Amino acid sequence: VVNKIKGVQVTVAVNGETEDIVTQAEPVFIDSDGDEVHANRIKRNVELIDVTVSIRKTKEVPVHIGTTGEVADGYRRIGEIEFQPTSVLIAGETWRLDMISAIDITDISIEGATESIEQAIDLDKYLPEGIVVVDGNEQIMVNIKVEKMVEKTIPVDVSEITLLGKKSDFNYQISFVGGNTIRFRGLSERIQQIGIGDFSPSADVTALGEGEHQVKAVLVTPEGVEVMEEVELVIRVKRKMIEEPTTGEGTTEETTTEEAQ
Repeated sequence: VVNKIKGVQVTVAVNGETEDIVTQAEPVFIDSDGDEVHANRIKRNVELIDVTVSIRKTKEVPVHIGTTGEVADGYRRIGEIEFQPTSVLIAGETWRLDMISAIDITDISIEGATESIEQAIDLDKYLPEGIVVVDGNEQIMVNIKVEKMVEKTIPVDVSEITLLGKKSDFNYQISFVGGNTIRFRGLSERIQQIGIGDFSPSADVTALGEGEHQVKAVLVTPEGVEVMEEVELVIRVKRKMIEEPTTGEGTTEETTTEEAQ
């Protein structure tokens, strides 16, 4: 029978307890499977064992995820960061738990990323001393979506450019310094929806006097889009010709001569 004994254990009831337990318990012999070994003929040198059980208070706290760095040029992080679980159950002394309102994981690097990131984050390094996770969620699974941007070019007509601050006594003529296009980039699904009206191209001519001026068109950048290059314009300003008003109607005089008799 003795050969079957692989260890000794004691059982202490902790249901409903809120403070550490100091008690005595009867030791029980167990085999390699953890089952009790009934050995009535075996004598023990102790009948009771002093036992101390630390009772830890628990608390559920949210997990906050953040990143550092920027994805590679020509790429964009899309959507919110996905992660599970979003909260965990932790345990520790009351005064330690009172100091924790959340677990902040803000150092996930996306620097230079050219593809989506899936990563398992160990919680241990983010827990203060004396705090442990007790619900089995010792890792946070994080998914950060990264997508390559695509380019698109659309033409611009002079009739689609709004001149702001025009004066009534001047005429304005617009031409392009380079090409008459807007080149931009964004996520594929987004840029397919973009047209010239989304950019609302304009130029402020309030301060322009008579002559030729080179200015940059002002573009409203739609959400989720990057304009690749500016649109440069030449605006020629010329004063309108003023016609002289007519002051009266013309008259005709008739001259006669008298013949000698």
